[in-house]
Amino acid sequence: MRTKNDINEILDLKLENRVCRKKIDAIPVIMEIIQDCCDYLQMPIPKVLFCESLSKDFQSFILRGQSYFIYDACLLEAMSIFTTCALAGFLDTDMEKLFMKLIAEELIVSRDLSYALYFVGHYHRKQYSFENRVPAFEKCNQYLSFQNYFLISHELTHLSLMQGRIIPPSFKEFIINTICSLMERYSGEDRPFGNNLHDYSMYFFQKNQDTMDDFLNALPDSIHFQHLLEESYCDYIGLKILVENYALPGVAMNAIFSALNFLIDIEVIRDELRNGLLKRDTPTVFGEASITTFFSMLRMGIASYVSHVSNLTNVMIQDYEIQWESSTDRLADFLKQVPDGKSFAKIADIELPVDEKSVVSYLIRQLYYSSVS
Repeated sequence: MRTKNDINEILDLKLENRVCRKKIDAIPVIMEIIQDCCDYLQMPIPKVLFCESLSKDFQSFILRGQSYFIYDACLLEAMSIFTTCALAGFLDTDMEKLFMKLIAEELIVSRDLSYALYFVGHYHRKQYSFENRVPAFEKCNQYLSFQNYFLISHELTHLSLMQGRIIPPSFKEFIINTICSLMERYSGEDRPFGNNLHDYSMYFFQKNQDTMDDFLNALPDSIHFQHLLEESYCDYIGLKILVENYALPGVAMNAIFSALNFLIDIEVIRDELRNGLLKRDTPTVFGEASITTFFSMLRMGIASYVSHVSNLTNVMIQDYEIQWESSTDRLADFLKQVPDGKSFAKIADIELPVDEKSVVSYLIRQLYYSSVS
């Protein structure tokens, strides 16, 4: 049987593994949002751990019968910068500086510190266009408020499912129909339906399904479908809680899809690093979407349909595509400019003159964007 000390050690380790800048005290306004969401979901309030970490995500889990929720303020810090970049018009210089920060943080987490030093150095040579003046400051804060509410309610819905909440069968059927609609919507002369059937089959089953009937019959048993179904349900509940608590559903939806766009960009960066972005023999070519990126894009398309068909808002799907293309186009251009493996070979061989802990601490301080923290 685990003792209280054992539990505390596990919790401390969870935070340590996230590469925390620091632990922070409870934030009253966040606790109020958590209270609202738990009341809506009819669930007890979990124990909340506050931190700022380079993992940049929220997490819920159950340990020895006790529910926990980790609120990571760094996620909102990075999202604030992204939102400000969006309101400033996705300028190339702004996006390049942000991408340098995001890549450097991922490299610190993976302890590729020599590579991280390279990106931190270039990060400091660039300047945001809004360093001395945040464009549309009130709108940025409004977006962050909506994003906070949505992301918290989304993660707490995951926790409610762990505690026994059931996804309604009608929602499962709706998601299957939505996937079919998306496959048809993105089919045309330039992309036959068969190509989409192949891509979706490879995502859900890692093998091709010959017909649509075969695809639909196998879909409910796919592990990837079960994952997508849960994420889509949590998105739906998160959107529902948000829209019912705010009088500006159109603005709220734009804020949420800005957040989803940002999360897609993070997934692209993580995928590229996992696939050897800094160790390739030739410069990066931004190719086909990976499994995680494909999932993120599909999730956003489903969220658009769910919000519109459920009458959560009258904002149409097309409203969100320009922003996705704007941020991702700039990320694609940025990745093409990242040096190849030969250029990084000498960096990888550098022996750092100080201990790893000191280097990590130094790098974290360099990337700390205090004006939006």
